[in-house]
Amino acid sequence: MRLLAAAVAASALLRIALAASLPLADDEAYYWLWSLHLAWGYPEHPPMIAALIALATRAFGDSPLAIRGVTLLLASATPPLLYIAARSLFNHATGLRAAILIMGLPAVALGSAFAFPDIPLMFFWALGLWTGWRALQGGGWWWVATGAVTAMAILSKLTALFLVLGLAGAWAVGPWRRSLRDPGWYLGVVVGAALISPMVGWNLAHEWAMAGTVLYGPPLILPRSITENLLLFAAGQLTYYGPAVLLLIISIAIAVRRFRDPAWRYLAWMSAPILLAVLASAVGARAKPHWSGPAYLVAAVAETVLWPATSITSAGAFVAMLKIDVSVIRYASSSSESRVRRSVMSSQPTRVRSW
Repeated sequence: MRLLAAAVAASALLRIALAASLPLADDEAYYWLWSLHLAWGYPEHPPMIAALIALATRAFGDSPLAIRGVTLLLASATPPLLYIAARSLFNHATGLRAAILIMGLPAVALGSAFAFPDIPLMFFWALGLWTGWRALQGGGWWWVATGAVTAMAILSKLTALFLVLGLAGAWAVGPWRRSLRDPGWYLGVVVGAALISPMVGWNLAHEWAMAGTVLYGPPLILPRSITENLLLFAAGQLTYYGPAVLLLIISIAIAVRRFRDPAWRYLAWMSAPILLAVLASAVGARAKPHWSGPAYLVAAVAETVLWPATSITSAGAFVAMLKIDVSVIRYASSSSESRVRRSVMSSQPTRVRSW
């Protein structure tokens, strides 16, 4: 636990320094504008990111670091939650290795310094991985917690519907009849439905604008052949997640093959559906590299069970990402004011592309 605490503290401190050194990204400025006009939905995302930024600015001010304040806390809490989930599924060593591995992925080490919707999504996915497993094992109030966590994930990003699918799949192929005699199961469904109902109402009132953007939005790149689209997607995965992405994908495939074991079946349901959906989107050049993040979050648990020796590589990747963070901070600090700082408080920002 001391090693995990030290790693989380080191990454959190550097993430804070990075967040304080970099100007707001275009998308962050867009979400900040949302936070000035809170609603239960927006054309491209659910309300969670706007609500978190609104909370952060009211608590800490309106600097770039302040705007990112709450998401920084969630990002720092995600690896410990993954540790807890992996420990519940397997053991302490697996949890420690999985947490270190996820902190060493470039998209997590660098991307979590920004206020993007994927930060709360990953947080609630890790939390749901734990509460969902406990609910399947023990039922009762764990179902209520899982319903609430799942709803919060959906309020963060609509891709959390695959979290619902994963939980439903794991439940359906398990001792589901026992759950139907558990009042907690029904209460969990009611709590989850109640929490997302205002967002559903917003979509109904706005002709399903949010869902339409997700389903029919423009491609990420100019569509080419299927082979070229998949190659470009693969390049994006390597850039965002490093060489570890290869083992992560293999780990998901092995989890599917070990479907008879309850723990592996659970990992397969919580990772494979969203990864397959992202791959299907990549065929049409619509998938963004970070969409697969929740799948790799779960796959980190599988990988560290299959190949414990990768913990050494993971530690090296984690240290390397800390060094990259320091380099970025030094570059940002040494740049001139006109090049680095682009405050959105003095002029309305122009939106380029949604995260």
